[in-house]
Amino acid sequence: MKFIYCYLCLLYLAFACVPSFAEHNNEDTGTLIVSYHTGPKGERLNRVRFMLSSENCIDSLYPKGNTYVDDEECASRLVVIDDLAVGNYTLTFLVPNQDGLFEDIPERKITIAKNSLVKIDQSIH
Repeated sequence: MKFIYCYLCLLYLAFACVPSFAEHNNEDTGTLIVSYHTGPKGERLNRVRFMLSSENCIDSLYPKGNTYVDDEECASRLVVIDDLAVGNYTLTFLVPNQDGLFEDIPERKITIAKNSLVKIDQSIH
């Protein structure tokens, strides 16, 4: 029960803290929530980024500034991207991994539909 409460609090904070990155008007947008963790100790969590690439070849690197919420208890990070233009996207995680600590993470194809909410949970280990 504590985990659910913690998750809902994080979700609320994420929506309250993240500015809009609208490419179109609100009628043609959806929301993407990306959560990820790197293990029980949060190894290199602060150095993990992800690239969101649109089908129009527009790339955006996340998280931007302080537009994320960390859950120190679960050693995870939550990024909410709202007002995202409808379309197809590719999500690519960028992980500092020169020493081979983590496995490779395949790219993910994502479709954002009008007024949709897409949630991605990524375990990096």
